[in-house]
Amino acid sequence: MKKSEVMKAILYSFGAAGIVVIAIAVPNAAIAFQGLHKSLGKYEKNQFCRSFNYLKRKKIVGIGKDGDRTIIKLLDKGKERVIKFRLEDLKLTPQKKWDEKFRLVFFDIPEKYRYSRQIFTSKLREIGFLPIQKSAWICPHPCDDEIEFLVSIYEIRPFVRIVTFSSREIERYWQEKFKLI
Repeated sequence: MKKSEVMKAILYSFGAAGIVVIAIAVPNAAIAFQGLHKSLGKYEKNQFCRSFNYLKRKKIVGIGKDGDRTIIKLLDKGKERVIKFRLEDLKLTPQKKWDEKFRLVFFDIPEKYRYSRQIFTSKLREIGFLPIQKSAWICPHPCDDEIEFLVSIYEIRPFVRIVTFSSREIERYWQEKFKLI
């Protein structure tokens, strides 16, 4: 197992929780991390410890005390890393049976946000959207959470809209493009 995969799993678990609080009776940190290691069970203990120590050294995660509890916190660098991993892993999950609805994402992003617009449209293409026009993209899969994540990361929420509509309202052309018929 690659070190980067273990770090990614550790950061994802912290990213989901934000802060992990481990109540311990003894001050031994190794005992504190056993519970966390078990939640990431497919990784060997030494891989987990090395990766965790690396994250600590690089100030990606921090450890503190609160009375008898040990608090493990995702620091700013760690939050950035989690966002980067989520962007890399972002994809739409096709439905087993298509719900016969299309999702249309359209936007009017001002020129001062040009870079955000460029990476947003690049990411739309990457996750499976097809362009209708430069600022209107279509997809047959549910995508609200993914689009919400992208617009919040790129800080373009006020300029982006999503519309879901029935396939009866759209030309056969798009159904063929997505190989739905």
